[in-house]
Amino acid sequence: RCHLYTTDIDRIHRIDLATGALLETVALPAAKALNDITVDPQGRLYCSDTAGDRIFTYFEGEIRTALDSIQTPNGLYFFKSQLYLAQWTPQRLQARNPQTREIKELATGLPQADGLEAMADGSFWVSSWGGLVHWVAPDGKVHQLLDTRAEGIQAADLTRIPSRQSHDEA
Repeated sequence: RCHLYTTDIDRIHRIDLATGALLETVALPAAKALNDITVDPQGRLYCSDTAGDRIFTYFEGEIRTALDSIQTPNGLYFFKSQLYLAQWTPQRLQARNPQTREIKELATGLPQADGLEAMADGSFWVSSWGGLVHWVAPDGKVHQLLDTRAEGIQAADLTRIPSRQSHDEA
């Protein structure tokens, strides 16, 4: 069965996509403000705690602190054995190896970095809460693509739907 996982301040919810039924709620008492959530190929969930400056994992009924002392972690994306992390305050995008804890800084200058989407070529789309969308090239250069701040439209998270891409993107 397919499940949807969501975060809610200090809890993770598992929802049955076919029925919409709430199947499980997992409390994370140490969490201050859970934000984004992603999953690795083994089914391990990663949850950013933006106000708590850490990332939790939930796997096989066990909650762990995977990374701590991370300034305002926000957007998460697991791709090619790496946990990608957008940080709100330091305005950066990083890759973190969950096994070795090695950190690689990929880009800076991403204000209020929030949502992440990885592309096969190593580039990223990054949304910013204030209303910006950036494309981070594989070499780490940041390109602003959209600015909706004047219209008062925020851009918290984003996703890419491959079946709806233009021919120019193929």
